[in-house]
Order: sequence, then C-alpha cells, then structure tokens
Amino acid sequence: MVEINPLMNAQTAFNLLTPFGLIFFLLIGFWYVLPRLYKEDLYGAITPLLLFSTLRYLALAFIVPGLSNGFEGTVIAHPAAYGDLAASIIALAAAVTSRWKLKVGIALAWAYAILGALDFVNAKSLGSDIDRMTHVGALWPITLLGGPAFMVAILLLVIVLIRHPFNRA
Repeated sequence: MVEINPLMNAQTAFNLLTPFGLIFFLLIGFWYVLPRLYKEDLYGAITPLLLFSTLRYLALAFIVPGLSNGFEGTVIAHPAAYGDLAASIIALAAAVTSRWKLKVGIALAWAYAILGALDFVNAKSLGSDIDRMTHVGALWPITLLGGPAFMVAILLLVIVLIRHPFNRA
C-alpha cells in the first residue's frame, strides 16, 4: 500500500485558516460595514453588531456529546461554551436596550466588548495545547468562521463606541 504524505497536517491548516478568516472579516468590516454604521446614530450603529454577537450561543454545541470528535472532553470545551453563552446574553441585553435607545445599552455594549474579548483570550490560553482541528470535528465552521467574525464584530463595536461621528448617546 502506498502511503500519502500530505503537505500539511490538520493543525497547520487550522492555524492558517484562522488568520485568513480574520483578514476576510476585517476587510468586509472596514470596507462595507463600518461606513454604513457611521450613517446611523450611535444606538443604530451598535445594535446590528450586538445582534450578530448574540449568535455566540452556538458554542454550546462544543459540549454536546456526538457533535464533535471528543472536543466536549477537552479543557477548553466548557469554558468556551459557557463563556460564549454569557457573552451572548450580555450582547442580547445590550442590543435590546440600544434598540430602545436607553443609555444602559451603551454601558452593556462596553461590557460585552470587554468581556467578549476576554472570553476569546481565555479560550486561546486554554486551548493552546490541544489539537483543536482533530477534536472540533463537524463544528469547525463555528471555530473557523464564527471565531474570526465575532472578533471582528467586537473590534468594530469598540471603534464605533469610541469614534462614531454622532457619539452623543
């Protein structure tokens, strides 16, 4: 039998795909999303970013047995799942209160931006020693598409909160 020697293993591919996802979502964010958000008032600008961020609840799939290839048993699975669920709930509260133009919406948006970013830092520190691609299995879109997209949404949210031309909440 002939053994095929791939040019790169799954972990190397995973490590290349994440930066490509970040670049892709950064370009979309800066070229298309941010200019349109600046046409809205501050509340109208942050609400879509927060609504998108509520999708972080999808990380709960990491702890459902059978959906991944053993990922639910890794050191990162539960902190990632529950951290993203908490971030999702804060984003939802911020989106609803921002839609109603309540000042607490701005405070909740900041809370989401800070806690959501810290959740990514925590997940990265916990998951740096595991072969994520092997364990993530069928949930790879959440990691390779969702992760970069949510990171860029947080960045855009912070930029809008700081630099919005109509930053008069």
